Amino acid sequence: MGWGDCGTDSKGRPIGYLFEATCDYPGCGKKIDRGLSYACGNMHGETTYGCEQYFCREHLKLRSEDEYYNEDGTPLGDELINICPTCSLEFDLDRQTEGFLTEQQYHEREGQIITYKDVGDLYDLI
Repeated sequence: MGWGDCGTDSKGRPIGYLFEATCDYPGCGKKIDRGLSYACGNMHGETTYGCEQYFCREHLKLRSEDEYYNEDGTPLGDELINICPTCSLEFDLDRQTEGFLTEQQYHEREGQIITYKDVGDLYDLI
């Protein structure tokens, strides 16, 4: 058995790239299939980052754990995943709850980003 016919999901829908479908994003009617290319979380079924739904390219976001940093500034990881907007929010919340920092947060903490307020303060000194 290949990836063309992978059985059914928990909603009873056939899954695999042989099955035509529409994007699961509310109000979107774009034609897709239920193959891995359109699966939230890069795999059929519920995954660590996925929700068992299928989305068009417009409604999948390519995310990576290297968007987050450990306290020492090293990237958290390098796994690339396609996830829907809802799972993307959960991805961010999980990382922040676990204490990891976004790149901007890391650089701000290290004083490496000059904010507009800082630029204004510099002009006051001139």
